[in-house]
Amino acid sequence: MLDDVAASRGTVATATVLSAGGTWSGAAGTTADGTPATPDVQMELGAITKTVVAAQVMALVERGLVELERPAARYLPKLPIDPGDVTVRELLGHRSTILDYTGPVGVDAAARRPGDAWETTEILALLPEPPEPIRSATYSPTDYLLLGLLVEEVTGQPLDQALREDVLEAPELARLVVQPAERPAGPVALSVRRSHPAALHEEGGRYLPSLRDASYAGAAEGMAGDAPSTARFMHLLCGGHLVSRTSLTEMATTDGPVPWGLGFTDVTKSVGPPAVGSFGQSWYHFATALCLPEQGAVLVLLTNDPYAPAVDGAVPRMVEALRAG
Repeated sequence: MLDDVAASRGTVATATVLSAGGTWSGAAGTTADGTPATPDVQMELGAITKTVVAAQVMALVERGLVELERPAARYLPKLPIDPGDVTVRELLGHRSTILDYTGPVGVDAAARRPGDAWETTEILALLPEPPEPIRSATYSPTDYLLLGLLVEEVTGQPLDQALREDVLEAPELARLVVQPAERPAGPVALSVRRSHPAALHEEGGRYLPSLRDASYAGAAEGMAGDAPSTARFMHLLCGGHLVSRTSLTEMATTDGPVPWGLGFTDVTKSVGPPAVGSFGQSWYHFATALCLPEQGAVLVLLTNDPYAPAVDGAVPRMVEALRAG
């Protein structure tokens, strides 16, 4: 199945399944330098970053340091935008209606050099100001930029340190990289959908894909990692080892037709059996990490080519194989 995803030149696909029967990891394809891929190849994790940040926020909620129903502004530093009365819960569940920063700021991001870093407050400062509205009723990764700042403000630590001392503390999670404070150790698989990916990676300080892009994605989509480490994180999270079962229920509960919980997405319609986690496909990568409670399993699939012909059906086929035993 991974061979089908990685059939095109330069495409890499890696996967890990953790279940009661044990652990399986596989890889297919070759990296940019022609090296055959192995499961420990690190790639962009995209939206899986949100699940990590959400878990950290829920851990702070459990300690009484944050309240889900309080306005997030209570826990945030002074910002270039006013989040108003948006609650922490609304940020976690993409219900804040704050404008998606990747639209108005995207042109500025593309114009910068690969080695230039973005500060979160700098990004927020570029959002339109009144009288042009700053809020829109759409999915917005800006919510998670704000949550990253919330974690820093509440813990008194940079986001990477706060995560590394809490939900990413386990040694087996060391290869989950909180960019841009941390840098991938390699080997890496660069997106085949980016222009000159090797040059971008090198000029951008060997981040995935560059310092500019990693810092721009930040607490919303900036992390990198490999399939086995991502699966171990999901196993710890969904097993109740990072936050309580009560918090997991909160994270997995969706509201009406919207599939987003608090850091989890309900992907049952896509894969068949009940499944929650992060199901993300961008222009540049495909990164999915799912918990399957009926199977008592975790499934992770990463690839550097989101438009490889076999990508769309790969996760449902892997789930079906898991169900069949």
